[in-house]
Amino acid sequence: MLHPQIPQRINTMLEIPLTNNSFLAEPSYSPLSNMSIRPLERVPTDSLNHYTQQSAGSGNRAPDQSFKAITEKWRQSQRDKNFSREFDKHVESLHDEIVEEWKSAHERSVPETTKIAFEQRLDKLLGGDGVQDGIDDCVLWVILFIAADRQEPADLDAEIWIIATILRSRPYLALENVNMAPIIDKCPYSNAGVKARHFAWQNLKKNKSTPFHESAGSNNAKALDCFITGIEIYCQNVMKNPDSLRAYPDWLKLRRDDIPLEQLFLHIVRANLPFRNKTALALAADEEQGDGEALECLLSRIEDIVDANDNTFADVVETGNLKIVDRFLQHAKAHDLFAQSRHIINAIELVPSPQGEGYMQRLNIACNLIGIAKKHNPNYFDLAVAGAIIKKDLLTVWEAMALGVSDPPCCILHLAVWHKKTGFVTKILGEHPEFVTMKSTIPTFQNSNGLEMAQDSEGHYPLWYNNRYLENAESRAHARPKSSPLDKERADIRSEIITHTVRQVRRMKLLSDILADSGEPARELCFDLSHINFQLHRVSEFIQSLINHRENDELIQYEETLQYADFPVLDMNPDDRDEVQLNKSFSMERKEVFQILDWLHRRKGVKKIISLRAPDRLINPHDETRIAEKIDMFKVEVLDWRLLDMSISIFSTEVKDRLTELHLYSSGKRAVISHWLGSDGVPSLRNLKLLHIYVIKETSDVDSCKKTVKYIRRELKRMSDSNRLGGLEYNNISVEAQFWNPVHQMENLDEIAKRVAPKLSQFIESYRRLAYKRTSEKSVFRATKVAIIDNGILGISQSHEKLPDDGDNLRDKDLVDGVPIVRSSTTMRLDEENRANFLANKSVSARIRGGRSFVDENYKLSPWFFASNPHGTQMANLICAIDPLCELYVAKVHDGQYGMTAGRVARAIGWAIAEDVDVISMSFTIISKEEDSELKEALALAGQRGIAVLCSAHDEGTRVDHAWPASHQGDYMLVVAACDEYGRLLREMDATRYSCMLHGKNVAAGVIPFLEPNDRITGSSVATALAAGLSSLALACDRLVDPTEDIHKTNNRGRASSIKKRFGTMQSTSQSKYVLLDKFAGIDQKMRVGQETDAESILSDWSAGWQGPKIDDV
Repeated sequence: MLHPQIPQRINTMLEIPLTNNSFLAEPSYSPLSNMSIRPLERVPTDSLNHYTQQSAGSGNRAPDQSFKAITEKWRQSQRDKNFSREFDKHVESLHDEIVEEWKSAHERSVPETTKIAFEQRLDKLLGGDGVQDGIDDCVLWVILFIAADRQEPADLDAEIWIIATILRSRPYLALENVNMAPIIDKCPYSNAGVKARHFAWQNLKKNKSTPFHESAGSNNAKALDCFITGIEIYCQNVMKNPDSLRAYPDWLKLRRDDIPLEQLFLHIVRANLPFRNKTALALAADEEQGDGEALECLLSRIEDIVDANDNTFADVVETGNLKIVDRFLQHAKAHDLFAQSRHIINAIELVPSPQGEGYMQRLNIACNLIGIAKKHNPNYFDLAVAGAIIKKDLLTVWEAMALGVSDPPCCILHLAVWHKKTGFVTKILGEHPEFVTMKSTIPTFQNSNGLEMAQDSEGHYPLWYNNRYLENAESRAHARPKSSPLDKERADIRSEIITHTVRQVRRMKLLSDILADSGEPARELCFDLSHINFQLHRVSEFIQSLINHRENDELIQYEETLQYADFPVLDMNPDDRDEVQLNKSFSMERKEVFQILDWLHRRKGVKKIISLRAPDRLINPHDETRIAEKIDMFKVEVLDWRLLDMSISIFSTEVKDRLTELHLYSSGKRAVISHWLGSDGVPSLRNLKLLHIYVIKETSDVDSCKKTVKYIRRELKRMSDSNRLGGLEYNNISVEAQFWNPVHQMENLDEIAKRVAPKLSQFIESYRRLAYKRTSEKSVFRATKVAIIDNGILGISQSHEKLPDDGDNLRDKDLVDGVPIVRSSTTMRLDEENRANFLANKSVSARIRGGRSFVDENYKLSPWFFASNPHGTQMANLICAIDPLCELYVAKVHDGQYGMTAGRVARAIGWAIAEDVDVISMSFTIISKEEDSELKEALALAGQRGIAVLCSAHDEGTRVDHAWPASHQGDYMLVVAACDEYGRLLREMDATRYSCMLHGKNVAAGVIPFLEPNDRITGSSVATALAAGLSSLALACDRLVDPTEDIHKTNNRGRASSIKKRFGTMQSTSQSKYVLLDKFAGIDQKMRVGQETDAESILSDWSAGWQGPKIDDV
């Protein structure tokens, strides 16, 4: 459309009034600051007389004398017999005379009235109506053309005045060309065939232009600014008189009805000049020697001068003119038109090698384009652009583009591998190591729109692309294996990817699958001797045999990077552990682990071990300086070398920066602890994320051990509060007491969780940290109270510690393994010490808050805390493994001597109700045709109090019709059946007889010391315990998300309803009752391999779990 902004400045200067047309508005741009054109004013006669008198005394010619000199010379030129042949010289002389006289009239010493009088006379000659002294359109056009082409600084103001004066009355001349009518038709020298020779002096280049285009092509910005205003006035005149002879320049080949008049201005300034085959914009951008001022003028004055089909910018990028590119990019319209993928890709592809000509200039063009796109388009990250950058191996450009992109597509790594760009692979893996575990297709086809995703592949791991190439990339052919040996680039990339894959993927099955799917040869990914029994033979004998073994040695190959190396316990045989025989010699150097590590390095080519665990000897261990050398050699990141009082200062700076997890073993010596807490100790480990400190029980008495644990925790908390631990968070530190030599003890709840539900266990650990964070922030954490009605519990670990004769430690009634059991109210606000104990303690004993036995027949009471059967303890293990922060209330209702009765169960339920529990778990059934009235009343009361009741479905098959409490009806009840890992029931059962089913076959429930050495059990009781633990976790998460509202008090939206809703979102399919533990809170979708689990983030949409069907609606 017609440009709507004709500046008041130029209209005033040229004495042309604004019309009332709606498309003319106030200007939005600023005039060129150094433009010097005065308004044409009428000067009074007496002023002229005064000027004449003053000029006589000044030595300057009067205005009429200056004007007369110009006209006389022009008239004399016309009388020259060679005028027509030398027309160019005569017009050029006229132009030069006008410029010189104008400059003389405008010297500082000349009075203002003199300047005005001179301009009035000259305006009549150049800008008046009609033809004066033979100065017609032809002559004026040549003067315009000369003024447009020249830009001598001393003449510039005069040239601009001349242009403005001519355009005031003849704006159409800005767009005329000498070879086109009507300019020649109006020539007064048309006789004797002269008119055709008027312009013989014009060279071919100038013959093919207009004054407007010439000013653009010669980079004359001030003249161009004036011509733009002239064209705006011209278009305004056309709108007043569209039928005028001068309505349209002939070269435009336009008729009146071709375009709307309001679009005429933009059509003219955008038009391609046929004689030059270029637009004004292209001519202004074509000036390689100039500074781009004409281009700046066009872009500033005419915001819409560039349309989507204009190729000027692409041509500028092609030529590599950085100044001109930057001129384009400085304007708002450029953000949408120029910062596009096609331009960026074009700029990238034109960047030569670093040794090539113009490398830095073209590199800067690409970076600047990306910078504009990044600044003005939040979604600027374009896969096609990324592919071009990677293919050209431009890391500098990549950094300019990718900085600040939080979620780039994973296929950028696959692209880098595909193109064998080692630097990019390293860079991308450093920022997004999780990409190694993701399958993706890659862009393999290029057209005018850039790269497209291949459609004929389901995607592969990055490593797969290191071993393939496309037979025909243009046709997106399938890849086939490379047959040539690994070149250096591919070998380096393989090493980098393998290292990150091993680091990211902890599950060995998935790790093996990734390598197999990528076509990698089967090589060992770990070195594990931890399960070999060395009770009958020395470790050194086995190691020597392994090192010297030669038969089929090539069959065992290791990857360059091992996920872990795990060595056996190196202490003496168990029979010799109680008392060290001091008369034996321990002077022999111990180096078994060193020998194995050297064998792995030299014979098997292992270069890196992510995690290293070596349970060394208490007496005469390996030399710690050599340990530090091996840690450095294998670039270990997770170190658990069981060496008493190991120094941290032995490690090099590289080792310290590399360690992310460290295990330290303390004898209790304050000097060593002070070193660990000093500046050269833990604070010097800048990238440490996990710290475990174990105070060894054999090296001190119980009180000293307890005090040492408290002291270390207190000092580390103080350091954390003063930000002296770097990136290590206090809730990622554990300090506990333990025996040096392993004993038969209760299994760690974390270990049980990892074995039962590997993915859920990661969430559980983060949930524990989140609870700690909430309590440390003085927020309320409401633990779930779970009543377990079973055969009691035995939470005692086997201990080799001898009691002192005076029985002092019998007073430590609340100690379990040297760590105090925290007894608290249901709503916990723990002090620092008790909070640390509560969160660090991972035994089931620490979860118990109360207990009662209801086995009290025949004048005897069977204690609830001395179970004679492992069943209840294993159920407690499973519940606490899933929710390690729950509070247990143990009710014993049977043991081996006294069977189960409905009356005892009813009394136990009543006691649980009085304790205000949230969940009642009953992993049993009572076979009976009729329901006991007392049991029925107890269950109904539990439902009225909003308590969720979970019980087992019977495992007796179809021959049993009724089993209690499973057959009892109630919205607050969840009857749990057991199935295998595929969701198949272990016992045939009608689907209406159970609410849900969980995996209950061969489940790891932990070894129970003194009772049961076997830790795997099967049955609906197992599934019930898991469901109870899951229920407890769900209720705790409800309260974590909204601690101020108790949503579990009413049966309408009470605990059971909440649990059923959560279970409904965890079904294996929409029509199944099979609840998958690893679908809790959507972690199957939200958790990525290798990424740290964040419970707070995962629970961000926890309230959405209220939507959808409940589990028993299926």
